[in-house]
Amino acid sequence: MENENTEPGTGGPDNSFKPDNETQKSEAPSQSLWGELSEDDKAVISNKGFKAPADLLKSYQELEKSSSSRFSIPKDDDEQGWRKLYAKLGMPDDISGYDLNLKKEDAAYGDAFKKACLDAGLNNKQVVSIYKWYTDNQNRLDDAFNQKSQAEQEEVKNLWGTDYDANMEIMKRGFKVLDLPPEYLENIEIAIGSKNFMLLGKHIGDLISEDTAAGLNAKGIQSREMSTEAYLAELFAKASAGR
Repeated sequence: MENENTEPGTGGPDNSFKPDNETQKSEAPSQSLWGELSEDDKAVISNKGFKAPADLLKSYQELEKSSSSRFSIPKDDDEQGWRKLYAKLGMPDDISGYDLNLKKEDAAYGDAFKKACLDAGLNNKQVVSIYKWYTDNQNRLDDAFNQKSQAEQEEVKNLWGTDYDANMEIMKRGFKVLDLPPEYLENIEIAIGSKNFMLLGKHIGDLISEDTAAGLNAKGIQSREMSTEAYLAELFAKASAGR
């Protein structure tokens, strides 16, 4: 029997019709695009500027793409992993990838320097920066040596006095007999200083002169007899002591 208290269209005991309030609830539009998120979550989304779920999806896709290009730090013994990391940071495949404007005097060692940089995993910018520091520092050292050398040459000139020109010829003769390449002589002068270098050449020149003196006198010749070996040892000892 039909329920007399049931109005037409509102459904009966067999639930053949939904109540009006449920029908309205299912057909009503959602009050929020973000579903059942908490108010705090909605506030975060709002602060990020996302106006619709599509904005959030796009942001996630960009984040995923960015993350895929990132790298992790390899373990210390993971040589292959480090090489891959260095490559991502700009290390070239071989030394030809280093664009260096080498000084003439460095050209002979250029490839060895580049190879060392490649083994260290450096990129071109790093290598150029290191070489610039090296050349700038070398220029400062050269300037300092030249200033000191000029002062020491003046000291020897005053020491030799009127015999300066004659002693210079003896010095040149002494170095000539050694038959050493110029760069070797330059290295010796750098090692012991210009004053000791000039006195060394003069001492050797005296030893091979026809009128070889027993030693250098007050004008630059030693007052005691010395072997060349002992004289060299003394010069290097003085140079090491900064005298």
